[in-house]
This record gives sequence, structure tokens and C-alpha cells, in this order.
Amino acid sequence: MYADPIRHKEIARLQQIAAEREALERKAPTDEQIQSYLERTSKTVEQEARERRNEEIAGAWVTSHPEYKPTPQGAALLEEYLTARGLRFTPENLSAAFNHLAQKNLVETNEAAVQASIRETAQNAELERRARRVEAQHRTYSTDELYQMPIDELEALTYQDVVRSR
Repeated sequence: MYADPIRHKEIARLQQIAAEREALERKAPTDEQIQSYLERTSKTVEQEARERRNEEIAGAWVTSHPEYKPTPQGAALLEEYLTARGLRFTPENLSAAFNHLAQKNLVETNEAAVQASIRETAQNAELERRARRVEAQHRTYSTDELYQMPIDELEALTYQDVVRSR
């Protein structure tokens, strides 16, 4: 019995091809695996986009709220508050969460910033009052405005002019 060497090579080559195909089939993902991968990937991309948006919102909120003292615990509590109530991550909801948690002394506040904010608000209010007073003192009224003005206001203006002219 003599084996045909050409036939033997063909059989060996076919066996090699079959083995490679079988290996590829074992390694090739199934349709379910592909679908699962795509779902996980798309969720990850959506989650990353949501996290980036939330980070931008949080950064802007922290900048505009000096009374909030940023700490990892505080951030976790704010996020937990929003999640537990099913609230979206918005500046308004962050403010509501912070106010609620601060009232219960669960988040740290930046007391120095709060006091500075109160002082600044008071100073601004005083400056606005002074500016209105100066503006009222130096305002020029048209003839029509003077004719339409109630007599008691007209008398007060006249009195102010007399006092200033002395």
C-alpha cells in the first residue's frame, strides 16, 4: 500500500483549515455577546456624557455658592439626596439639596464666605441707597413731569433746591 503523497498533503491541508475554522468559531463572539457588548458600551458612553455634564453643573454651582465648603462627603451627600428623591442634576436641585442638608448640619458650610457674602450684600444695599439719593438730588425734571407731579412732591423738590442753594 503506497500512499499518494499529494493526496496526503491535501488531507493535511484540509485538516489544518478545519482546525483553524473551528478555532475561529470558538473565538468569534455570538450575536448575543455582540449585542450585550454594544449595550454595555452605549450605556458607558451615555454615562460618561452624563457625568461630564454633571461635573460642569456642579463646578458652576460650587463657584456661585461660596457658602458650600466642597468636601468628598458633602458631594456624596448632595448626590445621594438627589438620587433618593429622583431629582435631576440641576443647579436648582443642588441648591435645594444643600439648603436641606445644611439646615440639618449634615454638610460643612464655609462660614467665613457666608459672613463675607452678608457683609457684601449689606454694603451693596447701602451703596444703592446712596446712589438713588444722589440721583434724586441731581435729577432734572421736564416741564411735563413737573406739571404731572403731585403738589406735595413738587413742594419737597422746591424745598430741597432752596436748601442746596444756601
